[in-house]
Amino acid sequence: MRQERIHLAIHRYDDSVYYRRIEEETFELLDALRGGASVAEAATRAFAGSKLTPESLADRLRESFSLASELGWLCRSAVEEPYSSETVV
Repeated sequence: MRQERIHLAIHRYDDSVYYRRIEEETFELLDALRGGASVAEAATRAFAGSKLTPESLADRLRESFSLASELGWLCRSAVEEPYSSETVV
């Protein structure tokens, strides 16, 4: 058997641990977002050098965000920006 590189997302839900095999671009996108990149920066990093067609790239991006949203992987950063003097509370 030939070795193959795989990408996994491991997460916890209701005190159980789950894992899911994900595409390389999805992994790179989520990793960049976790690192604090903007959505545009994360997408640029994730698809840099990709051989996907523009249509396939758009589909993969849509699928990646759909999956992450469905599984609750997208959330507000734990580090909040301080309020500015213009912020109305």
